[in-house]
Amino acid sequence: AAVAALIRRARVYESDKDPKRALADLDEAVKLEPENAPLLAARGALLARMGQDKPAISDLNRAVRMAPADTEILAARASFYARVEKPTLALEDFTKAIDLDPKFAEAYNGRGALYANALKEPEKALRDVMKAVELKPREPGYHYNLGSLRLRNRLYFKAIDSFNMALALKGPAARILERRADAEFQIGDHSGAMRDIEAALEKDPRNAGIYDTLGHIRLRARDYEQAVRDLSQALQLDDRLAGAYQHRGLAYG
Repeated sequence: AAVAALIRRARVYESDKDPKRALADLDEAVKLEPENAPLLAARGALLARMGQDKPAISDLNRAVRMAPADTEILAARASFYARVEKPTLALEDFTKAIDLDPKFAEAYNGRGALYANALKEPEKALRDVMKAVELKPREPGYHYNLGSLRLRNRLYFKAIDSFNMALALKGPAARILERRADAEFQIGDHSGAMRDIEAALEKDPRNAGIYDTLGHIRLRARDYEQAVRDLSQALQLDDRLAGAYQHRGLAYG
């Protein structure tokens, strides 16, 4: 009972953006149950999100050794490997999780993202994320990811359908509206694109990525001076946003 309470409180702390207290609770829980593989995996995943890669992989490897057929633990380690740019190891863990449980939607979603971003295999990425949507059709994040893949592959109308479904399922509105605006601009619906991007900014005015997308839209519309202003705003919010530098450079040109 004490361990369960500590885990629940750790989740609350993390949702409140207090990872240090969350980690303290998970540390205490691990002391009480050092052979609890899901608990070790949970701590490892939290450490990874905190950027503490060495102890994170130590926990995740130990959890996998203790429970080699636990699909959620395998997926957690796969996500870690994907983040630290070890796509071969990530692919191995995601695929093993799917082989153990062919209905494990999160593993398909994770492997799809891996195929799309690190392995550059768009057809396999689409297939996997579509499978995730088929298995869990009420998960807005999967529809958002499918829409993003369709947008990347220039399937603009299908991308809009996916983003509409993600919104209907109460997914994160600002991110979805930003992506839908990009798709709408691509099909020539410039007023719809601007309406969506402005709505996204109302919901999340400190999001650098939204300003980047807005600047890119204005760049393609040849509104260069406003594009520079929007992209400069993006870089004020996040000076590590490589795409915004690229788009602003094109606007200056």
